[in-house]
Amino acid sequence: MEVSRDEEIDAARIRRLATERRSINRTASYFIVAAGVCVVAIGQLTWMTIQHVRAIGWTPRPIGYLLFIVLAFWGAWYFGSRAAALHREAKASVLPEPTTPPDFSTLDDGSKHWKNLEDVR
Repeated sequence: MEVSRDEEIDAARIRRLATERRSINRTASYFIVAAGVCVVAIGQLTWMTIQHVRAIGWTPRPIGYLLFIVLAFWGAWYFGSRAAALHREAKASVLPEPTTPPDFSTLDDGSKHWKNLEDVR
């Protein structure tokens, strides 16, 4: 059984596209996890800031916590937006939109099939 050159190229292209799609989904998953870590860090740093201010007051440590909270908000936004962009890219069609409308003029209405059935008798 001999496989033609065009079929080999098509199979290689399909494998490449499938691998690329899996890679995009994996990277998007990593970004989602990173955004989740940032959200958890925001919660933890907020809790630590509140506890420290209640116990000791405003010292450089809770101010540092607040700075890291700002950094974690930026990280959550960045990783979340990158994950959303990769998700859109993964869901996008590989085929471009056609530039011309389809031509249906060569199609028939199917009435000849009825006549073919009458000829069978």
